[in-house]
Amino acid sequence: MRTRLALVLSLGLGLGLGLVPARSSAHDGVSADLAVLDAQLAHRPGDVDLRLARAALARRDGHPERALADCDRSLAEAPTRRDVWVERGLALLALGRPAEAEVDLGRYLDAGPPSTPALVGRAKAREALGRLAEAWVDYDGAIGLGGDPELYLARGRIDELLGRLEQAARGYEQGLRALSGAAVLRLALIRVERTRGEPARALRWVDEALSAPSVNPDLRLLRAEILAELGRSGEAHEERQKALAELTRAMRTRPTELRRLSLARALLALGRRAEARREVERVLATSPELAEAAALARMFVREGPAD
Repeated sequence: MRTRLALVLSLGLGLGLGLVPARSSAHDGVSADLAVLDAQLAHRPGDVDLRLARAALARRDGHPERALADCDRSLAEAPTRRDVWVERGLALLALGRPAEAEVDLGRYLDAGPPSTPALVGRAKAREALGRLAEAWVDYDGAIGLGGDPELYLARGRIDELLGRLEQAARGYEQGLRALSGAAVLRLALIRVERTRGEPARALRWVDEALSAPSVNPDLRLLRAEILAELGRSGEAHEERQKALAELTRAMRTRPTELRRLSLARALLALGRRAEARREVERVLATSPELAEAAALARMFVREGPAD
């Protein structure tokens, strides 16, 4: 039970720390832009710039086959246009054809200066083809052009898959410093340090985050887990109590379902299982789509009624 409990509590960290993106209305905007481009191309069918712009939008709107058709026509009309190859490669990648995508993206990259979309696209193609070391090189090159958290995470994932945990940790730390403390990279770094048997180093990264003026109670729960790993059970209990107190106060002033879920995790970590279960049920009553709440509910069902 302890292993399952730790897993369920850990699964909530990304959600509790606000790392899950909210839904947006971007789809509607892209569809409207596509309609505009359709109308413009009806009057200017030979305009390659317009056609490539429509290909990029169609791909992002979930229509890579349409994007590929536009790229093929652009290539027929302007065979020397280098930018056709990158968009065509990205469309092929979206269609699940990584070998062909790698060829087209390679043509683009071999013909001139690199770009982030081309390097990331080829990295994904190579990753899909199982050529992880080559994918790492492309992700690293993309980071050199100006990294974002997703690129550091992708490069680190390759390091982890190749068993290079120390290098993965260094990469996440590099991203953390370069991007002014990106929370997703901090969590990845903490996870890798724990995986490679360095809980003391993981604790240092948690403590650095906790030194900020505003502290997320979920970080306290994470700190408690690491303290328990280090055999400091008394401090771990104290940290869980702090998290519970902070979450209880927050629920009085600004109640949200994500906070309630964090409250459930804090109660569960303190052994107050029946109370935790009630909070999870309240979350599911209003937000049944929350995956972590459903996972906790299934755990409660498997383990039966509380003592």
